[in-house]
Amino acid sequence: VFMYALRYQRFQLFDLLLREMSIDADFTARDLQGNTILHYAVVYCADQTQIFDRLIDHFKQLKLDIDQRNHFGFTPLLLGKQQTSGEG
Repeated sequence: VFMYALRYQRFQLFDLLLREMSIDADFTARDLQGNTILHYAVVYCADQTQIFDRLIDHFKQLKLDIDQRNHFGFTPLLLGKQQTSGEG
């Protein structure tokens, strides 16, 4: 649901889900290409830096690795760098 909300830029839904502590969210979930929710944030929410900050805070609280690679070898940071340089 988090990935859907970011992909379709439903930021109010994303905020609601992130604030709702009773939701058992799996922040380690990946799509078929191995992308995490942080990969989605980089691709679909590049101008929404507050989303990155909130997600990174959640990852740190849960002691999750923010540098997970997708099946193409990209971490969210590398993916963001590729997008800003115009490569790919």
